[in-house]
Amino acid sequence: MSVMDVLRQATRPQHEKLHEVVSLDEMTQDRDSYAEMLRRYLAAVQPSEAEARSYLAKLPSEIGLDWNERLQKSDWLTADLSELGGSVSADFSSCGGDQTVVASDGLEELGNPELLGRFLGTVYVMEGMTLGADRMVGVIAERLSVSSDSGARFFSGYGRENATMWKQFRAWGAEQDVDVDLAAETAREIFGRFERCLSGRTRTGECA
Repeated sequence: MSVMDVLRQATRPQHEKLHEVVSLDEMTQDRDSYAEMLRRYLAAVQPSEAEARSYLAKLPSEIGLDWNERLQKSDWLTADLSELGGSVSADFSSCGGDQTVVASDGLEELGNPELLGRFLGTVYVMEGMTLGADRMVGVIAERLSVSSDSGARFFSGYGRENATMWKQFRAWGAEQDVDVDLAAETAREIFGRFERCLSGRTRTGECA
């Protein structure tokens, strides 16, 4: 079983829970509701991307794939919020103030398999999220009159290349020498962050 299959099985409960948390109908009631959900996404994506970049900075430069192209989802969200008007700041209060970014000092003690495990677990959630968002963008665009160029950049992801980018990511992940257990643990942590931020719940399960 490849590491990608392990990650899928290890995070299935968290993945299914996240589907329950995100309500397309509530998100598309109006533009204000949509903007609020984008700020909650940003609260989860921003620290996750920062952590991924911290891991990436300690890894060999030739690990493959164009991560500068992939680790720009915070920029997509900020662009959408700017287009919609109002605040472009992440709503960290929605997830109990969870904006922890891994300190780069402790990463020095990790070897490449552990660093890659952390990195893979983090980007696995975000790349999968981009693939899933593509299935929602049509409804969002129709109900709110937004597009990939105006208000729906985040949910549009890589556009027509979404499926191809996911396949490339899966192929890359399957080839990596990683700490599989650490990758799965990290992916569950990131899913937990997204669940808290998107549902507006703290770590204890109480509304923020």
